[in-house]
Amino acid sequence: MIEQKDIREIRKKYGLTQEQLAKMLHVAVNTVKRYESCTRKISNSMLDLLSYKVKELQKEQKAAIL
Repeated sequence: MIEQKDIREIRKKYGLTQEQLAKMLHVAVNTVKRYESCTRKISNSMLDLLSYKVKELQKEQKAAIL
């Protein structure tokens, strides 16, 4: 399960900017910045959405390899 402390690492792993991640999650860029710095607690539903989006990114990467 994804934890708040992992958000920056996940974003960088998939080559996303904070702006791109914000757009994927339908939040403001400042919200992503606050999530990454742990100055704002991320909700469980947002963590679920992030997990879903990460799975989509993983599928895209696998499809690109094939």
